[in-house]
Amino acid sequence: PGNVKLDILWGETSMLENTHYLIFYNAVESPAFPSFGSIRGGTTIKVETAEVINDRVGVSCTFSTLESFTFQSSASKWNDKTWSCNTPNMTSAFPATIYIYAKVGLTYSSDTALQLSTLSPFFFKLSPSVKSIFPRSGPISGGTIVRVEGTDGVWLNSTLLSCFFGNLRVSAAWISPTMVDCISPESTQPTKWIVSVSDNGIDLSTFEADFIQFQDPTIHSVSPKFGFSSASNIITLIGDSVHSSDSVKCLFRDVNSDENVVVNGIIFNET
Repeated sequence: PGNVKLDILWGETSMLENTHYLIFYNAVESPAFPSFGSIRGGTTIKVETAEVINDRVGVSCTFSTLESFTFQSSASKWNDKTWSCNTPNMTSAFPATIYIYAKVGLTYSSDTALQLSTLSPFFFKLSPSVKSIFPRSGPISGGTIVRVEGTDGVWLNSTLLSCFFGNLRVSAAWISPTMVDCISPESTQPTKWIVSVSDNGIDLSTFEADFIQFQDPTIHSVSPKFGFSSASNIITLIGDSVHSSDSVKCLFRDVNSDENVVVNGIIFNET
């Protein structure tokens, strides 16, 4: 949201000098899906062509960069106009590069010669590793906003941006190229999740972090039940499934005004 001055990046020119403001093809409409992936390779993409390519031997995806480098990987058929392949690892040819603009097409043999289909834009980038998450725990009822911070790369603000708790995919909110927020899912029992991030729905971040979900605590009694309004009062809450945490809070709600006051607490044990 908001007004941002943007330059279209797809073109036969150098690009991405000291900027994180990126524009991409809508991944759903692009002839290559997804239209960007990890610079380390291994992204499984689908390439759609206007040409009908029947069953042929030796069909491959051809990736061409502005620096005239060409990389190829074998392709598998989905239908006459759609083939899939894994993107190549670009780190050996571009050891100190974070972004690489390329074009991808299908190379195949016809009755007369080797053919190359229409090229589609594809963008290689260095994806961050997960540096930290906060908080590191939450209740099994879910709904905890978990902030994930990354390092050594950028996450794109794409419609495919997601967090993964284990294999469970949840939507994510883009905060910055190295920071996203995601909401923890609901679980039926205490669970230890491995948290990772993907901005294209396929490539997961490396060095994932753990998120622990615990049983929702239940409060049975409060002691004392009253205190002085003019002074601080030490109150003891007794209940079940009180989870150890360095950031425990107590919430006091005024029943007349619904005003909330939050104070720090100390956990003595599980009750």
